[in-house]
Amino acid sequence: MKGKNNIGNKNKSLFWFSLDNAAKIFPAIRTQEHTTVLRCTAVLHHRITIRYLLEAVSLAEKRFPYYQVSLHHGIFWYYLEETKRPFTLAPDTGLPCQAFNKHDTNAHLLRILVYKNRLSIECSHILTDGYGASQFLIWILDTYHSLKHSDTIDKTKLGLDKQLLEAETEDAYSRYFKDNIPFAARLSKSFHLPYKLNKKPRFDVLVAILNMQEIKHKSAQKGVSITEYLIAVQLFALQQIATHKNTSKKRVIRIQVPINLRNIYLRRRCVIFHYL
Repeated sequence: MKGKNNIGNKNKSLFWFSLDNAAKIFPAIRTQEHTTVLRCTAVLHHRITIRYLLEAVSLAEKRFPYYQVSLHHGIFWYYLEETKRPFTLAPDTGLPCQAFNKHDTNAHLLRILVYKNRLSIECSHILTDGYGASQFLIWILDTYHSLKHSDTIDKTKLGLDKQLLEAETEDAYSRYFKDNIPFAARLSKSFHLPYKLNKKPRFDVLVAILNMQEIKHKSAQKGVSITEYLIAVQLFALQQIATHKNTSKKRVIRIQVPINLRNIYLRRRCVIFHYL
């Protein structure tokens, strides 16, 4: 990852780095509707005190300098460059996961939204994945509570030692990719839902509240993880649709599921990831 040695040192020129392997596809496919933006939300028991949250967000800029970046493009490829624009808070009143402004070359790929006792982090998949965003949110919440209840913060939380910084900004694809991996097999066409798309704007908000204890219990009964159980439920629903529609073309039902490879590879690493 180019330019990362300057991260965290505000006295040097603006740092920059190329997109990692997982992020390269998103600048090309994002649109106003297919925004490639993800959201993580926490609902607190009390109304958020903006004063302490602003201070926590300001400290997050020092702890996560590689998130304070904007997207730029060269002749053939995109890259991320440091921006001096601070993180800001905005009211969480519109539709979630709206597109970031493509034409603002100094704009963040991350927004922090507040509504009463609800705090949300929205960011582009170019910047990080759901796990990275959730850990960023957890860090801000932890710092917010420390400031609110003791008015002080553990200075060790703000440290960016070289080993931790390199671990958090590394494009691990280059470390773990093996040249002798065979090409993926060519698959037959899979089943698609036999319905017409809605007219634009196509997306809306659907809220579903599930009892986690019941899901955990059901997953344990089946001897599978929660993720595996929910995938099976979705596959069953698609199978019911395919059977009901009696489609003439018998096609395999497939669901593509992203995997958090940190659970596999970080066990073999000496670096301890405190937050990411």
